[in-house]
Amino acid sequence: MSIFEEMHPHRQFETPQQFNELKRMLGEAISRGDVEVIPVIRRWEVPVDEEWYRDKESGAIYSLVAPEPPADGWWERVDIDSFNAIKQQLQ
Repeated sequence: MSIFEEMHPHRQFETPQQFNELKRMLGEAISRGDVEVIPVIRRWEVPVDEEWYRDKESGAIYSLVAPEPPADGWWERVDIDSFNAIKQQLQ
């Protein structure tokens, strides 16, 4: 189970409070040294309030997108290998 699944098992947030609680838990994980913030590689055509985190134990990268009404925020695992392959094909 990933660190994000442990903190918030559902990928979407039903309330802003759920998003804020995940951010609080991520802050604690960063303070402990379990998670680090990494630079975002832009994946969307429109600007999105997105942050990326790396689980230091597994190396997995996660995207956290803040809620922007009427849309709910969400988190997802970033498949950086397939993202890099697509990026190389476009060049």
